[in-house]
Amino acid sequence: MNESLPIPINFQGSALQFDARFFNYGYSHRVEVNINGIPVIFEPDEERNYRALVSAGQLEANSSTLNIGLLQAIAARLEAGPSKKHDFKDRDSACFVLLGLVDLLPGRSIR
Repeated sequence: MNESLPIPINFQGSALQFDARFFNYGYSHRVEVNINGIPVIFEPDEERNYRALVSAGQLEANSSTLNIGLLQAIAARLEAGPSKKHDFKDRDSACFVLLGLVDLLPGRSIR
């Protein structure tokens, strides 16, 4: 899947939206989120919680754009599961169902 999908985030009282791209990585997957021009990779850990792969240097160099609270809010959004079952026919949609991002698919909504 090469197309970007928007991820809406509520952070510090503001509604934000970031473009994300899902891709396979070995036996797992990763999600690349574009945060104001900075690509940040999120991956699930052993407990299926998402973590951002950023270095301390990246955080320091981009402190006005990247902060730990924002990264935690994005990870929490990625961890949110779907609230009801869906029957999608294509593989990309099925991947987003597994990620709990059904409401991010064009033309679909779980709310």
